[in-house]
Amino acid sequence: MTRGHGWVFLDLGRRIERGVAISRLLEAALRVNGPRELLLEPLLEIADSVITYRRRYFAEPRLAGVLDLLLLEPTNPRALAFQLNVLERHVANLPAGPNPEGVAQLQQRVAALAGQLAGFQAGEFDTEAGAGATAERLAGLAADLGGLSDRLTLVYFSHIVPRVS
Repeated sequence: MTRGHGWVFLDLGRRIERGVAISRLLEAALRVNGPRELLLEPLLEIADSVITYRRRYFAEPRLAGVLDLLLLEPTNPRALAFQLNVLERHVANLPAGPNPEGVAQLQQRVAALAGQLAGFQAGEFDTEAGAGATAERLAGLAADLGGLSDRLTLVYFSHIVPRVS
């Protein structure tokens, strides 16, 4: 497929879906009562990142390492940071069309999401309170990504023309 605007919109949707999926998956894992260590290997399997984790850490999965790899690693194509980086690049290159203010809002929202993710610290995942706070923040990120999808629809795919009275 030619990488024109149609492909960009297709990839935007894919990146938003992946971002929501990994956010919800990690949020659910952090909300589990009991030993989370049993979930780490399946989390890596679901995120298709087992080999990447083993190559990077040379150890059994640990919560901080798994979350670091799946949230903050900008070079892991399955990580939330990677999805947000691609979203930033795509949104920066979208045509302004008849709604440049809407495009500017999209760019600001994506930058805000990237800023929220940058606020995560790998060390905060180790404590129970840190895991709970991270789960809450991930729920917010997933909701904000859904809102980004809605905003993208309003800016580019809404055919309602405001009436001038």
